Amino acid sequence: MNDLQVATQELRDLGTRLTTLCDRLKSADGRASYGKEHLAHEDVVDAMDKFRKNWDDNRDHLADKLLKLGELATETANGFEEADEKLAAELVKAIKEAKKEP
Repeated sequence: MNDLQVATQELRDLGTRLTTLCDRLKSADGRASYGKEHLAHEDVVDAMDKFRKNWDDNRDHLADKLLKLGELATETANGFEEADEKLAAELVKAIKEAKKEP
């Protein structure tokens, strides 16, 4: 297990990118102006309205999941760095104590 390596900066970058993507999805209005005169038939207008509503709902759901994933990536990086720092401190402490012993 001594060869475990984690690219924490890459995890942080991933967290940032996912959070940015979430923000962009949530800020996208997705509104389009169209009517029967543009789409030629009321059934097409109804289908487009249904699609837009589903897309709005699913876009929000996707954005929420991306935000959570971004947060988890950052938290994972923090956890590995904290563990690494604690292990390094314990190792330094053990080496110092070993040098004190006759």
